[in-house]
Amino acid sequence: MRLSMWMLADWLKGYEPAVQIESGKRTLRNARLYSENLRNSRSTVYVSQPQPEHVLCSNGNDCLILRADDVNEIFNAVLDAFEFYNDLSADAYDMIEEGCAAADLIALYGRTFDCSVILADATFYMRELYDDGQRLRASVQDQSILENRILSPDMLLSISEKPGIRMPDTPSYTVRPPGANVAVAVTNLFSEGKHNGWLISVGSGSTISQGFLDLQDGFGEIVEKWMNACDRPDEHMERAGIFLELLERGGLVPQAEERLRTFGWHTGDPMQVYAFRPATSEYDLTYAMEHTLGLLNGYAFPFRHEGQLMYILDLYVTPAEQIEPQLRQVLERFTCVAGKSPVFTDLAQLSNDCDAARMSVRFAGNAPGTIRTFEETELPYIAELLRKHSAFDLRHPAAVLLSAYDEEHDAELSATLREFLRNNCGYVATAQALHIHRSTLLYRLERITELTGIDLEDDQTRLLLQLTFLFG
Repeated sequence: MRLSMWMLADWLKGYEPAVQIESGKRTLRNARLYSENLRNSRSTVYVSQPQPEHVLCSNGNDCLILRADDVNEIFNAVLDAFEFYNDLSADAYDMIEEGCAAADLIALYGRTFDCSVILADATFYMRELYDDGQRLRASVQDQSILENRILSPDMLLSISEKPGIRMPDTPSYTVRPPGANVAVAVTNLFSEGKHNGWLISVGSGSTISQGFLDLQDGFGEIVEKWMNACDRPDEHMERAGIFLELLERGGLVPQAEERLRTFGWHTGDPMQVYAFRPATSEYDLTYAMEHTLGLLNGYAFPFRHEGQLMYILDLYVTPAEQIEPQLRQVLERFTCVAGKSPVFTDLAQLSNDCDAARMSVRFAGNAPGTIRTFEETELPYIAELLRKHSAFDLRHPAAVLLSAYDEEHDAELSATLREFLRNNCGYVATAQALHIHRSTLLYRLERITELTGIDLEDDQTRLLLQLTFLFG
């Protein structure tokens, strides 16, 4: 772990450091005893003794002036700091490689630095809590907050007031919840470009040093490393993770309603799910598309389930007519198509509606930008079920006969009948769709009747023929 001069100031606090720091960034990796012929490096802290009873630790314009008379003692203390933090990082990375749970990392941090630690996901739900010193429990009046694992309203308000709470590359910051007797250090956590929550530390004092904030930045990077490496299905940190939990647990998710409210949703709101697939099998750009969808609207969420990219809307917050024009542009850009579920209000039915969206996209065709509704694809789906599960040939004999006739005589009677039925037996619309004259259409329809003997005025005959064409 790279150190900052602020972290060194905390490590060397027994020497009563006078601090003169302009930059203080976490760039330090090693220490050297200063000499005139050394070339200055931004990754090195230099230790020297400019005058008796004072030792100087410097890096560029940043320096600590320590009350000490043994330069070698200070040099060894600085080396001890690097060894301590490097060993801590190595232990954490070893744990990650071995597939540790988040709780293991949080406990390592809390034990090492004697603080209470919360790992909260992007819905403010406390995924993990380490409170061995009971500091957090002592500072929180409402113990149900800890039992329910939802951050207190005061804490939520305090964090939400910070302008960069969901922005990457924001340094760790201090929050003081109203009425609390402790200060809280908060770090934004990001993984693969998505905001995945916060690392929150509670110490025993009313202030938090800049060195501790720098330390938390470093440990936040370790937690983000764990996020990128973790493939456990129960570890969903991003806001869309709540929907994956609902799918995996069948709707039995702790504090689901409260967590939905953190981004403006409410149980009972009308919702809709979209499923996506490439229009052709040649390219699959849906991973890039997922990132684009995440930027499309802050209150609609992409997620992956069973290998398929999905997108969920709360229609009160984000009406479909508002977002679909942008969505079609995204689909065209990435050469994809979409299918969407019926509107639903019960999140316990989310799994069924995801299946409906998947079914819709299967029958969405291959024209990039297409969004097919569930209602539009129900009939092809029913036809496929009948074809797959029937022991008999369900095709109408007339369609079989016409298909054979077309193949033998290079004719187009089957396609003509299909288009005629698709256009509700309308002569003008069918002729236009086939790009033929009306008299040509009438001739073909007469020929179809002569060959098959069917009555196109009969409702049941037309329905069976339409199902036959849907069977493929």
